[in-house]
Amino acid sequence: MLVINQIFQYILSHCPKNTIVIWLMTSTLSLALGQDFNDYQRLKSSGPIPEDFLLSSSEKYEQSINQISSIDKTDQEAEGQFYQESHYYINQLLLSGKVLFNDPLSDYITKVGKHILKNDPELQKELRFYVVKSSSVNAFATNSGLILVNIGLLAKIENEAQLAFILCHEISHYIHKHPLDIYLKVKELNENNRGFMRKTPVEDILLERSNYSKEKEIEADFYGLELFLKSDYNIEAIETTFNLLKYAHLPFANDTFEVNFFESGSLRFPKNYHLKDFKDPHTSYFPNDFFRTTHPDPDARKDSLIKKLSSFGGVRGKKKWFLNRDQFFQIRKIARFESCYLYLYQRKYESAIYNSYVLLKEFPQSFYLKKIIAQSLYGLTKYACSGQFWDVHRSYEEIEGSIQGLSFLIENLKNEELNTVSIIYNWNLYQEAPDDIELEMMLDDQMQELGRNYISDISFFSDSLPQKMDSLREDFAYIRYAISDLFRDSLFVSRLQKNISMGSREQNFKNYESPFQLYKKRKSKKKLRLNGFNLGLDTVVFVEPFYQRIDDRKKNAMQFLESEANGKNFIHLLTSHSEAVGLEHTMLSTKELDKTDILTFQDLALLNEWIYERIYSENLQMVSINYEEVRRLKEKFGTPYFVWSGIVSLTRPRTGKALVMSAGVIFFPILPYSFYYLFSPNHDTFFYTIVYDIESGENLLLYPKLTKMKDRSDVLNSMVYDLIYQIKTP
Repeated sequence: MLVINQIFQYILSHCPKNTIVIWLMTSTLSLALGQDFNDYQRLKSSGPIPEDFLLSSSEKYEQSINQISSIDKTDQEAEGQFYQESHYYINQLLLSGKVLFNDPLSDYITKVGKHILKNDPELQKELRFYVVKSSSVNAFATNSGLILVNIGLLAKIENEAQLAFILCHEISHYIHKHPLDIYLKVKELNENNRGFMRKTPVEDILLERSNYSKEKEIEADFYGLELFLKSDYNIEAIETTFNLLKYAHLPFANDTFEVNFFESGSLRFPKNYHLKDFKDPHTSYFPNDFFRTTHPDPDARKDSLIKKLSSFGGVRGKKKWFLNRDQFFQIRKIARFESCYLYLYQRKYESAIYNSYVLLKEFPQSFYLKKIIAQSLYGLTKYACSGQFWDVHRSYEEIEGSIQGLSFLIENLKNEELNTVSIIYNWNLYQEAPDDIELEMMLDDQMQELGRNYISDISFFSDSLPQKMDSLREDFAYIRYAISDLFRDSLFVSRLQKNISMGSREQNFKNYESPFQLYKKRKSKKKLRLNGFNLGLDTVVFVEPFYQRIDDRKKNAMQFLESEANGKNFIHLLTSHSEAVGLEHTMLSTKELDKTDILTFQDLALLNEWIYERIYSENLQMVSINYEEVRRLKEKFGTPYFVWSGIVSLTRPRTGKALVMSAGVIFFPILPYSFYYLFSPNHDTFFYTIVYDIESGENLLLYPKLTKMKDRSDVLNSMVYDLIYQIKTP
């Protein structure tokens, strides 16, 4: 599959931009070839890029103006604002790289959607189906006709009929314009209860919002049922779908986790690390607080629909599959493999381990799954060693189902035990793939963590097992013998000793700063304030420059259309000033894509994942889960230096006007200033820039700059030129 993708990327970059040819090729490649799950390759969007991703939110808004149906002027304004907001935020999602297109999963749900609507070709044309890279069990519809299905949902469903019922529900939301209705209702509640003296308590307002959202969900259930019954799918899917939603918080399997999965060689866990009693799954569940406040209880929804069925006559459908049954299970396996990565990416390390463990029973040779487990153990180790373990772990007592056994084990392992277990697992996997750079870097880092935090010499570990090992298994002593079998491997011993020594030396010196070092640091900060920074870079890549304009004086503070227009100008400024100072650069921006720029879209999707990971683990200095892929971008663009930059313009009404006017009346000379203060707003323009070396992960520059001025063209020109000049100047 990897070779095919490489061939396709070569064709994209060398052939004429004939979108029909490209479409035929990508469809053939994605559908004709099955995944080799023992050599799994993660899904990527492929070309051509659909129009949904290319049209700006401003263009979509212009198209939506004609859809405004309200007669009342106030309602027209509210409806127009809805279209502005919804198009803006949906575009943010589409262009983030989290939404897949022209991939096997999106193709499959599109086929199911078309089958549901086979007797309504006009509605078929209005709807577009995409998959979202999210592990949550959910789907949603937009007023513009997008039906978005999370990968987590596809990983859980049991048959095609369940997916069809969920799509019928979402299609009903679109047909009856529920997103718009809910927005207008919330707007009305907010407007009726504005001001210092509220007409209704806040709790009552929130309850009314909640009830209205639930009302629309029930409507979508009933309308969706009507649509579903026209399709001849098995009606049992209605009941089983709500059971699936009720237990959406559980993994896609409930296999018992065997603690000995991590045991190897001389590593044997004490008996008290095995959980004996498991908590049964709870019978009433909502994925999160938002879902709880906007969705009725799954059991209540199921009961209502079963009662509703009695009012429909005719023969009931009996098919669970209209498309190929084997294709469904192939699609679900892909979704499950993708979910394992998504759990890892979201730092839900134990879910990533457990779901990979379940899949390994069917695909024991899958390096992809084994590596996700290694990366998850590494993540748990890094957070534990930094004292942030509970940021990525939930108490096993809060966990339900068989995954509780894994959670119990992880929670009971002391930090040095977890570190050692992770090293053993990583080392064994590294023997399978000695050329894997990420595994090698993680392994060295984990060994150094031992030296930084727990031991100063390899003598902590014993090179032979005691005769009565059972007596040591009830306490921490067992971990001293966990790697005794690995002492026969001289490469392992020398690597462990070297890294432990490095970690120990780092710990001894990292907290000490001499008076001279402190003086030098203060002087450096002062110099930076006075003279700025000088990075001396010759080539950089700008990544998705960001612009946001907010005016707090207005009822709708977020200025969506202005933000998008100014964002294009910001890109122009970065480009023109770079050319002026001789800074070689590449601009990666979704604002400048055409339908054949799939490679740029893929690069941006990867960089979005990478920067998210870096921001959330900045203080841990972790090896990126996408290190090898990101490192290839350095070769592609000829530089490791990538720049994320943005501007936020904020306009606010001034405070203390009465006091300033009083002062102007008393002290006449300042009266002109008082009038200026009275009638002019307060302007702030915040400009930030982050420069990363994506190969080392080092943050070369974090440059926030606040200017108490409006974002006029001269102000922006000055700020951007100053940034570019200092990036270039040695």
